[in-house]
Amino acid sequence: MVLLLAFIVCASIIGCDEANTLVDTKSIVFDIEDVTCTESFIRIAYSESLGERNVVVKRDGATIFSLNGSHIVDTTIADRPLRPSTKYVYRLSIDNTTLERTVVTKDTTTHTWSMQTQVFAEPASYLWGVYVVNDSLAYAVGGIYINDTLYNALEWDGKSWNPMQVQLVVPCNGVLIVPSLECVWGYNGGSTFFSDGGSVARYAGMKYTTDCRMTALLSGAIYAMYGVDESDMFVAGKNGTMIHYDGKGWLKENSSTSLHIKEVAGRKGSLYAVGISSLGDEGIIIKYHNGTWRPHIRTLTGSTGYTKNGLFNRTLYGSLEGIWVDESDALYAVGGFAYRYKNERWEYLPGFPENEVGTLPRNRGYLTDIDGNAHNDILVVGEYGTIRHFNGSTWTSIGGVDNFPDAETMWQGVSMKGRLCVAIGRRRGEAVLLTMMKK
Repeated sequence: MVLLLAFIVCASIIGCDEANTLVDTKSIVFDIEDVTCTESFIRIAYSESLGERNVVVKRDGATIFSLNGSHIVDTTIADRPLRPSTKYVYRLSIDNTTLERTVVTKDTTTHTWSMQTQVFAEPASYLWGVYVVNDSLAYAVGGIYINDTLYNALEWDGKSWNPMQVQLVVPCNGVLIVPSLECVWGYNGGSTFFSDGGSVARYAGMKYTTDCRMTALLSGAIYAMYGVDESDMFVAGKNGTMIHYDGKGWLKENSSTSLHIKEVAGRKGSLYAVGISSLGDEGIIIKYHNGTWRPHIRTLTGSTGYTKNGLFNRTLYGSLEGIWVDESDALYAVGGFAYRYKNERWEYLPGFPENEVGTLPRNRGYLTDIDGNAHNDILVVGEYGTIRHFNGSTWTSIGGVDNFPDAETMWQGVSMKGRLCVAIGRRRGEAVLLTMMKK
């Protein structure tokens, strides 16, 4: 299947002799913009001065795109599905001029994991946040009772989870306590940051330091933390709260929304945040660009004005909970459905099962979070024990579809880095932690 992601044409009238002359290749753009395991994205453009031309694109000799008698200003073609780890040759013909490009699709990753589940059965135990730093360091936070003692964090040392008591100065009045924690973020080779929803503690080695300077800037509880590095970090949360740390101090920023921000994710130059209303019937994705947060796309339901014609153009359908950005800056978003934003175009997440507005999923639950290493190594989690892995070509249910529906398990968060993946959630009212190591 070939999909036109962007298509701009310009008509002109020229003679037949002019249409059959050779075209100066310097005036032609024929680039492979990106390649995944099963897709290639091809950009075609040429100067308006060339006028109207006959354009044909072939893959291994088979025509995948053709246009006669028009002038292409700028067009991006998505060619799918392709085979993983396979060489393809593309030829662009513009009248009598031919250009050639060769691509090799990416290889898939393994669906095979070793898994260990831990349940914290003492009453009132829960886990709210998780962050994997590397294969031998990860954190899960919340309120965990072990032998009647409250711990607010678990630290993975590469072999096992060890309980921690992260101390914060709360409420910045000189009193050290061990509060339940809401979220965590860490920088590989650097510090780890913890938040109880009202303040932030920095952990380096064996020392905790509470930074009280941002507390006065809050307009609601902190739900999420994310950074490009230790000197470029955001905390976000209730009522559109967004505060930026530049390595020296905190600055309150206008998030452009009053919705509750559940997650911040991305890469330098491609940072996004997702917000949701208290009722879950309205949401927003905002993007950080040139130092300013701006609305990117809104999410609606039938009760808040959703229309089918607006899908992917002005809005997405349903509430959203989790977002993630891959190595090519493509944005993924999950909630009631799963979506992808790539090459300036929204679409359903390719290949994800039971994922179309108007259908009722029967083999998965509502999706709460997404994370990954790259486009060919993604994990999505949700209610009813839903855990799905994408290896670049296929989606598979971790643990097997026979485990669905698991009405007793609600996965609420997931973090993945390298071979290690950690999911957190609730099962029968108890906190549950799933550690998965890729084989």
